[in-house]
This record gives sequence, structure tokens and C-alpha cells, in this order.
Amino acid sequence: MTVTIEMDLKEILVKIEHKIDKLDEKIDKLAENTEEQIKDVQKDITEIKVKQENLDVRMGNMETRMEKIETEVSTLTADIGDLKGVKSLIIPIIVAVITSILTLIVRIIPGRF
Repeated sequence: MTVTIEMDLKEILVKIEHKIDKLDEKIDKLAENTEEQIKDVQKDITEIKVKQENLDVRMGNMETRMEKIETEVSTLTADIGDLKGVKSLIIPIIVAVITSILTLIVRIIPGRF
């Protein structure tokens, strides 16, 4: 048993053409979406680069500040060391001055009696 279907070649070509048109539309939409996504990604990349540059500038400023702080800490440490040295000299100086004053007073007192 054989089944034969007769179709006009024109109908077949119209159907094929219609399907090709639908595929073209889908491809065009896909291309538009892809272009938009690429533009969005490029925009995001540009924003990231700007933020990275800002971050680099901030980090540079922080490094400069840290160097200044380290210098100040070193200076303050040296000053504190100097003050400790002066403190250790103050007591002997005070003792020497008091001793000198007492010596003068003792010398002056016996001469008056």
C-alpha cells in the first residue's frame, strides 16, 4: 500500500520562506540583545576602572599618611627618650642646688654668731 501526497512546490517554498523569516527575526533579536549586553558590560568595565583609579589614589594617600605617622612616632619616641634622660638629670641638679644653698646658709650662719 502506497500513500502519495501531492503538494504544490510553491506552497512548500512559501512555508520554508516563512520559517526562514522567523529564524531571521529571532537572530536579529538575539543580535540586538547581545549588543545591549556588550554595551552594558563595557559600561560596567569603565565604571570598575574609574573606581579602581579612585581606590589607587586613596591608597596612595593612605600610604603617604602612614609614612607621616611613622615619622611622627619615631620623632615622639626620640623626644620621650630625651625627656627620660633629662628627668634623670633633674634630681642630681636639684640635689646639687639645694646642697649649694644649704652650704651657703651654713657658712653664713656661723659667721654671724
